[in-house]
Amino acid sequence: MLNRIKQQAKVLSIINEFTKDKRELAGLSRSAIKDWMVRNVDIGELSEIQLVLEAISNKIGCLNDYSNPPIDDLTCDIVDDFLDVIRELMVKKTICLT
Repeated sequence: MLNRIKQQAKVLSIINEFTKDKRELAGLSRSAIKDWMVRNVDIGELSEIQLVLEAISNKIGCLNDYSNPPIDDLTCDIVDDFLDVIRELMVKKTICLT
């Protein structure tokens, strides 16, 4: 469970570097992601970011699956790879706005 919380906090931290205050991402549920997209419509097309966020959410969800836990740290490594993708996408969006 602690890994799940740490991974989620990393994702939220990266996204919220670029979206402040009321525009911040509050969680990784589908509804939280969709709400974030609505509040940040001025950033432009966010469907690519949405897909990566949902993929991360699915991977992080398996970290809490006690009946079928990950065999090693591969899941955390995959999430870290997704974090790099999210950061790149958010940087591109920010550059496009300036």
